[in-house]
Amino acid sequence: MALVELSPREQEELLWKIKHSKDANQALLWLSQGESVTSVASRQHVSRQTIYNWIERFKTSGNLCD
Repeated sequence: MALVELSPREQEELLWKIKHSKDANQALLWLSQGESVTSVASRQHVSRQTIYNWIERFKTSGNLCD
C-alpha cells in the first residue's frame, strides 16, 4: 500500500509543478550564464513573458516551485 494516495488530478498537478519548476530553474541558470530572454524562451518553448514572470517570481520570493 502506498504511503500517500493521490487522485489522478493530484498526480497531474504534481507532475506539472515538477516540470514547471525544473524549466524555470533551468531558465534562470541559462540567464545567469548570459543567455538572452528571447533565446531562453525559445529553448523552453514558452513566451518571453513567461520568462519575465519566472524572473519576477524568483526576485520577489526566491522560489519557483508554486
